[in-house]
Amino acid sequence: MNAVTKADLITVDDAFEAMRVFLEAYWRRGDACSDDIAVLLGFLNRNREASILPLDPAQYEDWLDAVSVVVNAS
Repeated sequence: MNAVTKADLITVDDAFEAMRVFLEAYWRRGDACSDDIAVLLGFLNRNREASILPLDPAQYEDWLDAVSVVVNAS
């Protein structure tokens, strides 16, 4: 297991990108076979340098809702 340092305190935006990277790695390990994950990754894709929301902005809103649930539960 990798040691986690400053990553313990990342922004919500960075956490969104980490989730996307995690899903893409999972999809690739599965020989990129899951069409469902491929579609989701397409919706989550964005240009972070240009501060552009994902292709489907509702996905980011859903992400913020999920973050709110977790934050308010603790």
